[in-house]
Amino acid sequence: MNNLSNLLNNWKTSNEEVNWVLGTVYKTEGSAYRKAGAHMLINEFGNYYGLLSGGCLESDIVLNARKVMQTKQSKTVVYDSFDEDGIAHKIGVGCGGKVYILLQNVTESNKDVLQRIFSSLKRRVGGVLRQDISSNFMSFVENPTSKPVSSYLEKSGETESLVSFVSVDPHIMIFGGGLDVVPLVNFAKILGWYVSVIDPRPANARLERFPSADFLGKSIDENLLKYARKSGVRGAVIMGHSIKLDSESLLFVQKLELEYIGLLGPKKRFQEIRRLINLKKKDLRNPVLGPAGLNIGGSLPESIALSIISQCHEKFYSLDDEEC
Repeated sequence: MNNLSNLLNNWKTSNEEVNWVLGTVYKTEGSAYRKAGAHMLINEFGNYYGLLSGGCLESDIVLNARKVMQTKQSKTVVYDSFDEDGIAHKIGVGCGGKVYILLQNVTESNKDVLQRIFSSLKRRVGGVLRQDISSNFMSFVENPTSKPVSSYLEKSGETESLVSFVSVDPHIMIFGGGLDVVPLVNFAKILGWYVSVIDPRPANARLERFPSADFLGKSIDENLLKYARKSGVRGAVIMGHSIKLDSESLLFVQKLELEYIGLLGPKKRFQEIRRLINLKKKDLRNPVLGPAGLNIGGSLPESIALSIISQCHEKFYSLDDEEC
């Protein structure tokens, strides 16, 4: 997970005219909290956004970033948990691995690159970011078909670069705008996801109830379908507490290619909805998880929201990486 979008939002709302350094994990060996392609932005006041570790390396990274601001030259720093003379061992890093970090001065040219990334992500268009390991040079090319792929090192002659696929934030569409949807939206926004809330009922899906939602919709129609396809919806949660609304929502999401669909309520309710719309399980274009959510216990809206967002998160992100 690489929430570059959130970092750039903070950069834009801060004083982007002061000196900044972009910190990037470009390689790891063994166990590491963050993997290649993780980013962090540090300014001349020592303020920073993002993490390149679990919080144990950041103070030293800030010190090295200040040196980069002074010299205007990029710098690489290696934190090795097994080097008894190294800084990582002295500060008690517990991941048991080796982390290679690139610190690049945010030059005027690099500001333009970051601005292009920011603008692209605002339009929900991803791309490819290349960063030279031995200099401040970076470049970005838009690529609307970019998928979440692990960053990798690429060598061309004497130049080694980190290639990162910058993908848009995951987009989850929630059908239902009742009070129990509030914690689900809040959890999704904490994760940096793009959230749409859809509910045709006048009392629901109101701005005052969901101020952090990115989109509030009142109709389940062709316009919503066009919006969903254009904005790249990846997951849907159906929790309208209405057989009619949930049936309509289930039919709608079958028109999309989704990685996750969760339907709130017991299996019996899922069967009832399918019977109502004459939709056999074998005819489902996208598998539906009903009841939605992992079995983590708890019955409050916050617990249910946590179980659903965890299940959705599991579908969105691979579990292959070994984290400390």
